[in-house]
Parts: sequence; structure tokens; C-alpha cells
Amino acid sequence: MSVRVGAINTAAAVVALALALGAASYGVRRSPAARAPSRSPAVEIVELSDGRRGLRDATGEVVELKPYHRILAGSTVADRLLHELAEPERVVGVTAYGRAQSPWAYQQAGKPTLEGADSVEAVLALAPDLVVVNSLGQLDKVARLRERGIAVFDLGDMGGADMLVRSMHLVALLLGHPERGDRLATGWQRRLASVADVRGDRARRRGVYLSELSGKLFGGTRGSSYGDILLAAGLDDAAAGAYRGWPEYSAEELLRLDPELIVTKPGMGVQICRVNGLARLRACRSPDGFIEVEAALLDDPGLAMLDAAEAIFAAAYPDAR
Repeated sequence: MSVRVGAINTAAAVVALALALGAASYGVRRSPAARAPSRSPAVEIVELSDGRRGLRDATGEVVELKPYHRILAGSTVADRLLHELAEPERVVGVTAYGRAQSPWAYQQAGKPTLEGADSVEAVLALAPDLVVVNSLGQLDKVARLRERGIAVFDLGDMGGADMLVRSMHLVALLLGHPERGDRLATGWQRRLASVADVRGDRARRRGVYLSELSGKLFGGTRGSSYGDILLAAGLDDAAAGAYRGWPEYSAEELLRLDPELIVTKPGMGVQICRVNGLARLRACRSPDGFIEVEAALLDDPGLAMLDAAEAIFAAAYPDAR
């Protein structure tokens, strides 16, 4: 049997436009469950000609820091960051996937949608002056956009809470309002760190994130959003000692880990237990060995990490208040 949990909705609004820059450095890296809220992380602001300044993105490209008035979200992470940090009239488009799948799609009702920022013609039709993406990978198409005078900023791969916090500050700097990034990051980190506080003296339950696709088993552990979600939800990540990132497991490896809980998406618990040999897993033999979380929360390496952690905690520790 599995415990299924759904979405928790959040929203915020911001105002005003000015250009101000600022950055500070990260402190000691700790697990998300113990991390104290931090101020702006170290980002590379580059001095340009004529006193102008720019911000270096994940690909090494320097994007000028100046007022941007028509900003396009090219990833689901950017969808929500722009909603939280930018004036609505400055956002000219959001992702079609986010509009169709996100529990927060209502926040961008009426905005044009984009199937993918790698579609040059579709991007040009929206006439943005800035496109914010996550590791687009289509460098030739990005170059074509830049040739047309459109700035493209790549936030990079989303490797968990630290990378998300960095993205909050980067987007806020691009908007000309670093203080908005400070506020969002401080509040979000504080809430993430406190998700499991009401666990009290209860022992941390031992779990893993797991997904099944065509008989193959994929995980997510330290260095990924899945690993940070598990820790924030008050679980000990059973895979963190031997794996990193997004490992592919054999049945034998999973049997060695034999977690008490498996966190996955709706309906996948049954599929996992049908994989040859895995019916012997402790989670498969337990009536509450699986916690199934809506994919729009669990697979989102952005702000929804907090909502996923809260949902998992509620299912893992149902008697905690």
C-alpha cells in the first residue's frame, strides 16, 4: 500500500523597478535540513566597457546588467522565480509545460506559452529582451537569439537547494532588485530547514527516492533536488553514503540498501515491486512502505522542493504535530 500526497499551493507578489547590484559569499555548506538562511551567494559580476556591468551565466556568457522589460521564462524553474521576483507586466511568456502541469499554473493565467526556448521563431514572436533558461544546450540557437539582440541567461543545471538559492539571487540581479532575491532565499531556506522540526525526538526514518522506467530503476540522492528533499523531509537518505546525483540501480543494489521507505510518483510503487526480485524489499512488504508524491512537486528542482518536502514529511510522520 502507498501513501499518496498532493500539492500545497503558494503565491507571492512583488513591485517596483530600479537597478542596484550586490553580492556576498556563501558560508559553510551543510545539509538542507540544518542549513541556516544565507544572504546573496558569490556570483561573478563582470566590469564591462564604459562603466557597464554584466553577470556571467553557467555557460560563461556575460549578460549585461541593465533594465529588462520583456522577460521570457525558458524553463519551469524560471516560470516560478519570475512570478515571485518580477512585476507581472515584465514577463512576456512562460513554458507550455508549466502551464499544463504545474499546480501554480493559475499564477500565469493569460501569459503566452512557449513549447521550448530552443524554438527561435517562437521566441522571436514574443519579442523578449531577456530569456532565462536552465542548461538549454542548444548553443547554436542561443547564438541566433543573441544575434537578434536578445540576451539569454543560462542558470545552469539544477543540482538541488544550493543551486536554486543561487538562481534566486541571479534572477533578482538580472531584474535589478537583488533585495528581492535576498528576501525570497531567506524565507525559502528557513521554511525548508524547519519542515521536519515537529518530528521532535522521533527517530529519522530511512528512505530513498526511486523511479521505474521500462524495468530500469533510477534514483536521486546527494547532489540532486531529490536528495535535498528527502533530508528536508526528515528522512535519512539510504543511498547518500554510496551514490551521488541520479544513479541507475540494479535490483541487487536496492536489496542491499533495503530502505524502510521509498519515495516515488503516483502508481509507481506497484511497478517497482514487480521488478524481478524487488518484492523482497522491506518497503514492498510494508503496508505503508511507499510515499507517492505528485510528479509536478517531486520532479521540480525549483521552489516546489519545499512543497514536496512538506508532503513527504506529513506522510512519513503522520503523528507529528
